[in-house]
Amino acid sequence: MDDLNAINETNETDERTGDDNTIAAQPRGLHMSRHGAKRAAQRNIPLDALEYVMTYGRTMRRTGALFYFLGHRDLPPMDRHNARIARLVGTVVIVEGGSVITLYRNPAALRDIKRKLKYRTRACPDFSLAVS
Repeated sequence: MDDLNAINETNETDERTGDDNTIAAQPRGLHMSRHGAKRAAQRNIPLDALEYVMTYGRTMRRTGALFYFLGHRDLPPMDRHNARIARLVGTVVIVEGGSVITLYRNPAALRDIKRKLKYRTRACPDFSLAVS
């Protein structure tokens, strides 16, 4: 927690990773963005829970990012009665470019993720073409 507070208090680069947008705590070798670390702290989701979601959750690629969603059916039978793990049902972890961007809980998120575009659309560079 001290690492997170130190990063939030200063805008200097992180000496441990050499990057100003990531912190040293890394689930599965991925970097955790500042935003992702802040959201994990706000939503009380520890790093081991993040790894659990990324291991057992469904993986979907939408809008240029990887979405990991942990549904009730994704839980191994031996873990379904574990209260600590059952509270992770509905957790979504979004990873882009090897970095955890954000995470949230929404049991109905799978429906919303499936509705997203498969690829990110590019904005029209010439605004005169966009307004016709």
